[in-house]
Amino acid sequence: MWHAYFVLNRGYIKQWVKKDTISSEFVEFALAQMAKEQGKVIKSEYNAQRDVLRLFIELSEQGRRERMEMLLDYL
Repeated sequence: MWHAYFVLNRGYIKQWVKKDTISSEFVEFALAQMAKEQGKVIKSEYNAQRDVLRLFIELSEQGRRERMEMLLDYL
């Protein structure tokens, strides 16, 4: 299920973010790009990507369904 979730999510983002162009649809990307260009360090609430993955893995079945439903509603 998570594989499908991330494939859909990445596909949606790729349609808006073109090579060397940041879409205003994704303000966080634009802000991150601006910060990187100024040499600033970008940090996350998660220490590593595995921490994000662990969050999804540990969700209950109901939580997984709700996340997928939320993504599909958004798309």
